[in-house]
Amino acid sequence: MLAWLKQMIELKNFGAILEKIEADDSLMPFCKEITRAVNLEMVDPDGDPAFCLLILKAMNDKGWNWA
Repeated sequence: MLAWLKQMIELKNFGAILEKIEADDSLMPFCKEITRAVNLEMVDPDGDPAFCLLILKAMNDKGWNWA
């Protein structure tokens, strides 16, 4: 799962990450990696901060400790 996550982060496919978070808890062990990638995307001038906030909200709604 970590290899898949790293690939999605590299491709900036945050939609797939959000879908996976909403679908099941398989990414829960990788909260810190997801949070780090989302934070970097949020400060990227070409990034999509609103989408990143959706990911953080989805993790929060599931009770994942991403802080």
